[in-house]
Amino acid sequence: MGTSVPVGNFSSKIINPESDIHKRHFPVYFSENRRISHFCENGSFMKILIVFLVCFSMSVLGQDTRNLPFSPNPRLVSEDQSNNKGTNNGSITVFKKTLEVVKKRMNSNVAPTEIYKVAPGDVLEIQIDNVSTNSSLKVSEDGYIEYPLIGMDPLKVEGLTIEEIEIAIAEKLKFYENPRVFVKVKEYQSHKITVLGLVEHQGVKILRREAVPLYVVLSETIPSATAKRAIILRNGERIEVSLDKLETLIYPGDVIHISDEKKTEIDNTRAKPRFYYISGGVMAAGQKEFHEGMTLSQAITASGGLKKSSNKKIIVRRRNAEGLLESTEYDFKAILDGKKPDPALNEGDIIEVENNF
Repeated sequence: MGTSVPVGNFSSKIINPESDIHKRHFPVYFSENRRISHFCENGSFMKILIVFLVCFSMSVLGQDTRNLPFSPNPRLVSEDQSNNKGTNNGSITVFKKTLEVVKKRMNSNVAPTEIYKVAPGDVLEIQIDNVSTNSSLKVSEDGYIEYPLIGMDPLKVEGLTIEEIEIAIAEKLKFYENPRVFVKVKEYQSHKITVLGLVEHQGVKILRREAVPLYVVLSETIPSATAKRAIILRNGERIEVSLDKLETLIYPGDVIHISDEKKTEIDNTRAKPRFYYISGGVMAAGQKEFHEGMTLSQAITASGGLKKSSNKKIIVRRRNAEGLLESTEYDFKAILDGKKPDPALNEGDIIEVENNF
C-alpha cells in the first residue's frame, strides 16, 4: 500500500499507480506509463487532439459576429456611444443618441458654416419610419411647433439643429418603440440678409447655414466689375472689408452694401444709411433714396408699384435701439382701403413684399 508523508498536522497518501484502487478510480487520467507511451507513439492521441481543436475553433469562429457585444453596428451606434446609455434589443446593443449629447457635440467648436438652427418662420417636414403620412409644420413666432403625435404640449424648436429636433421628437413619442424620426427644413424663411449696391441681383437672400462666407453671397448676387469692397451693417455696427477677403463670414440679419472705392452715404459713425431697401413683389426692387416723412405706400410707389404676383402682405424690418432687427407685418390692401394707417418709414428700413408663389 502507499506510505504517508507528514504535511503540518495532516498527512497525504501517495497513491501507488500500480494499485487496484488507482486502476478502478483513475483509468483514463493516470494510465500506465507503457500504455501512454504506446498511445503517443502510434499518433492516435495527436490526431484526436487536432480534430478536437479544429471542431472547437469552428464552433467559436463560425458565430455571427454581429451579436458580439464589441461588434459595431453602423446603423445603431452613434459617434458618442461612449457617453450614451445602451438598451438591449435582442442580441444587439442599441446606443441611443440623447438631446444632451448632441447639444454638447454641436457646442464643441462646430463651425457656423456647417450647421443650421431652426428659427421662427421656417417650415419643417417630419416623417416617422413606418408611418405613411408626412407632416409639414411652420415654426411659430415664439419658436414652437405643434405635432399631434407627441401630445398636446407644443415643442420648442427655435435654436435647435435638425438632428436635435429629431431626437427631441423621438423622446416624446410614447407609443413607438425605438422610433426613427426624420426631419428636414422644407422652407427656409428665417435667416435673411439684404444685399445692395453694385450687384446684378439685389434684394433679400435666405441663408441655409448659421453663416456663409462672403464669396457665397457674391456668387449668388454677381458684383459688377467696378465693385471693390463690402460694407456690412451688423447689430448697429459698420464693418468694411475688401472683396478680396472672400472668407469673411456673413450672418443672418446682415445688410451688405457692395460698392467701389469711392466713399458712399453709408459711411458714417452711426452706420445709419440715408436710403431704404425694398425687395420681392415690386416692379423695381433694390436700394431707394429715403426722404424724411416717407410712408410705406410712398415707398411702394417709388419702387414702381406692386407686381400682379404680390399678395399685398408686406414686412418691414427695422433696427431697434440695440441694433437688432425687428419685423412688423402690414396688410397693404387694408392700408390702400383706408382701414389701416399708412406707417411712416425710417432710414435703413428693409421692406419685403411677399409673392403668392
